Amino acid sequence: MHFLECPSPSRLLDSRNPWRSRTGPASSRLRTTRRYWSPVYDGDFFPSTGPVMRAATQPKPSIFGISFLEGAGTAGALNITAQTVEKIVDYMVPATVGNRSLFQSYLIESYRNQATILEPTAVDKHAAQAALGERNRAAPMDAALRRNFELFGSNQTAYRYVFKHFNPATIGTRYPFISFASHAFDQYYSLGRPGFNFTGDDQVVVDLYTTALYNFAKTGNPNGSGSSALPIEWKPSTPSNPSLNYVIETTPWMDPQFFYGRPHLNNILNKIGGTFRPV
Repeated sequence: MHFLECPSPSRLLDSRNPWRSRTGPASSRLRTTRRYWSPVYDGDFFPSTGPVMRAATQPKPSIFGISFLEGAGTAGALNITAQTVEKIVDYMVPATVGNRSLFQSYLIESYRNQATILEPTAVDKHAAQAALGERNRAAPMDAALRRNFELFGSNQTAYRYVFKHFNPATIGTRYPFISFASHAFDQYYSLGRPGFNFTGDDQVVVDLYTTALYNFAKTGNPNGSGSSALPIEWKPSTPSNPSLNYVIETTPWMDPQFFYGRPHLNNILNKIGGTFRPV
């Protein structure tokens, strides 16, 4: 097991104790190695401070995209009950949060309400997918985008998408309760999958998705260099509306909300610490 330790100033100045590694006692054939390091201060390696360098930098355009119900790949392996959803949500809210049980109840109610509308025959499984997808994928990605806007403001060009098109033939009978696209479906459609037969609608989505990615790789804009090559123009998100996203479907559209107003997790953390703008 390796870990880093910042030495004290006296150690850094002690010529008898230069940078080195030392091995501690072994336990169950596991050795712990302590590696000393010294901090790199601004000016020692970087030409200036982080804020100054960010102000002088034009960040490259980026695409932030996930599929609807990102947690389906994980949820399918679980024996899901109402208690499963509660356990997932228990991991989502930090232990240090005041009124923690209140926030947990809010999340559970939000996921179940969504499930009642979208997947009424499998409320627990749908709610678990929503919770897993939000905790593991949607919320971190959303937080990264918002943080970029906080750092770079309008200099950051970011395109968001939600891959919503769905063909259940891609995953067989293991997930019969899923009626919306799930994690990695965008990869299925862009890379192909053995035994997957495209329908006409699938081909429409493939053409749209690959055209957008090709244009972005070539020009930094999924629409292309001139007038949009997509059925409708893909508009970037903005600091005032970081949730604006392109919904990838046979007939795509721009949606000002992200996952029906999700992620709830970041909204709750925003209420606690005021870190992010509401979705």
